[in-house]
Amino acid sequence: MTALLRKSQGTEDNSGDFNRYPDVETLTMADADVTLKGADGRFTLALWQKDGFSYSLNLSQGQNIESWVEILCSVK
Repeated sequence: MTALLRKSQGTEDNSGDFNRYPDVETLTMADADVTLKGADGRFTLALWQKDGFSYSLNLSQGQNIESWVEILCSVK
């Protein structure tokens, strides 16, 4: 599995991913709301903002919500 993490100033989507996803969920984490995008309960893209920066994390293989929680808790 490969991952692409992006960080940029501002609040705009910095993922470069303009696909439409049938599944969109919001996770409320300790310090940010994270939008997950994917299909069939498997999510490949996460977007969030924190402290004036935008973040995106794109995974080559879709993960369920529980796996995303673990992954996002490890992102510093």
